[in-house]
Amino acid sequence: MSWSFVDNISAVWENTKEPNFPNYTSGSMGPDAADKLLEKDGFFWWPITEIDVEKC
Repeated sequence: MSWSFVDNISAVWENTKEPNFPNYTSGSMGPDAADKLLEKDGFFWWPITEIDVEKC
């Protein structure tokens, strides 16, 4: 029953393409829109270049 709700949302997303969707390349630091969102309030994302998952 709950999946039918999610399936409806997924179907709309698949069939409705937003031309200004801030997509980004896998492995990148994310979309420029995310940086701009934080910058307007004086914040920024902390850069992460390598994560040692063994230490986490």
